[in-house]
Amino acid sequence: MSKEDLISLRTVQKKDLDLLLHWENDPEHMASADPHRTYSSQMMKRYIERAEDDLFSAGQFRYIIEEAHSQRAIGHIDLYDVDAAHLRAAVGILIAEKKDRRKGYAQSALELLQERAFEEHRLHQLYAFISRSNQASIQLFEGAGFRASGELKQWVFTEDGHQDVFVYQKFHSS
Repeated sequence: MSKEDLISLRTVQKKDLDLLLHWENDPEHMASADPHRTYSSQMMKRYIERAEDDLFSAGQFRYIIEEAHSQRAIGHIDLYDVDAAHLRAAVGILIAEKKDRRKGYAQSALELLQERAFEEHRLHQLYAFISRSNQASIQLFEGAGFRASGELKQWVFTEDGHQDVFVYQKFHSS
């Protein structure tokens, strides 16, 4: 089964407001993001209004991951901290429900995102910050050809205390 048969990526739309608010403010998901920030409806509406802005002018771009056969939104994948001068961006991914994890959705989404980032957006480098304890994400990114290039000690503060984070990178092979 090809990645396009499994999932599709689409831009964020107004209909996604409630879903994005739920995902962004879910304490389980906040552990890998900023656990001290919650998003209001107004903030998310403004974000959605800018969702189709150019990657470089907005500095970020989010795709909704949809299950191909049902077109059900199952998560999102982001390019953020976009640096136009150096042609690089960070990658973040969320498969929201546990029942949808370990089915190849994240792998397919990451493959499609890389194609778009390197071919359409002409980025040279993608990178990700992954908590040492997040073995599923480490396996996902390593499986997609990302390589660990550094470790940031006590980088994020969680309910379990400060956690180390690995930096993973992948370069476009011209």
